[in-house]
Amino acid sequence: MNKYLVAVIAGLCAVLLVFALKSKIERLENELDLAQEKAAELEFLAQKTGEKLAARDEIDKKYAQELSDAREEIEGLRADVAAGNKRLRVKAVCPVAVPSSTSAASVDDAVGAELDPVARSDYFALRERVVVTEQRLAGLQDYVKNVCLEGRF
Repeated sequence: MNKYLVAVIAGLCAVLLVFALKSKIERLENELDLAQEKAAELEFLAQKTGEKLAARDEIDKKYAQELSDAREEIEGLRADVAAGNKRLRVKAVCPVAVPSSTSAASVDDAVGAELDPVARSDYFALRERVVVTEQRLAGLQDYVKNVCLEGRF
């Protein structure tokens, strides 16, 4: 009878072991499924992030080139003004009234008003800052519209 009792106990232990292992296998399968779902989600997010970074780089490249072109144009204009090929004029009105009597001694009409050299360099610096600001703002607006707001995930 001892033999039978040992065999029954061994059988029960084997059955319990099988159930315990089956339970552990099911738990591990569930964990594996969750891990695979998480990995797929992370892969999707990585892909979307890569696409957004590529879009950002394209926008940056576009506006950096436009900014470079605008700076070259300003430098060309600055060089032309400095060389005398072009003149920088401002709209101005002379406040001095013309005398009503005509006299022999008179001053010739002057040419149009023009900025002095110091103000001229300030003008070009301001013009460049305006261009830089406009390009940066346009780039940021393009980024927000085409990258941040489109295709949210």
